Amino acid sequence: MQNSPRVQSKSKTSTTVGNGFPQVSPLDFDALFEMQRPALNAMVEFNTKWIEGLTNFNEEWVGFVNTRLKEDLGVCKELAACKSAQDVYGVYNEFYQTALKHYQGEAEKISQMGKTIADDTIHSVQDQIDDISNGKRRAA
Repeated sequence: MQNSPRVQSKSKTSTTVGNGFPQVSPLDFDALFEMQRPALNAMVEFNTKWIEGLTNFNEEWVGFVNTRLKEDLGVCKELAACKSAQDVYGVYNEFYQTALKHYQGEAEKISQMGKTIADDTIHSVQDQIDDISNGKRRAA
């Protein structure tokens, strides 16, 4: 079987092979990438906001746990210094009252941070969608 030679058609943009069928040109990946750039930018923005929010969330949680561990360990020292059952009751009472306030406060902070992460992420993506809808493309 003999290979068919390529023949240049009258149009400079298309070539055909000897059998008359157009030659399939490779995909233009640059054009495909440019076409997807707005969606990629939106995903980058989404991931950036999400990771920033989770980083703040984790910093807050680690700080809280560190504070609570110090307080928990401090109770052991206070209990060791107790001279009566009444002293033990007082130490535990104060410990649980303080712990309850701390956990309630932290739960509120964590809930607010979660809402902020979601809101910031949604607004960021919505801004990207609005820019795409209006024909504006942000530079990469």
